[in-house]
Amino acid sequence: MSYWSISATPEGLRRVKARKKEKNLTNETLAEAAHVANITIRRFFEGEKMSEGTIEAIAAALDIQPENFVHPAEWRHRTGSQTPNSSLEL
Repeated sequence: MSYWSISATPEGLRRVKARKKEKNLTNETLAEAAHVANITIRRFFEGEKMSEGTIEAIAAALDIQPENFVHPAEWRHRTGSQTPNSSLEL
């Protein structure tokens, strides 16, 4: 698994931008709240892949779940979490 392995979906980026606006955050204040560098936030909004930790930090700063802006299946695959029905045997 690559350390820089997850990026936001186009719809997810729209959700993050809307949430950032709702919370009256700039890129700089979001970076501060997420404890990441300003350049990291810029790269995130440019669609670059981020580490799971960075995705989690951005989500926490915005009070949303990572699944709200990355592909849910990719997030579950990376973090090892499962949906309630994913352990059912066929």
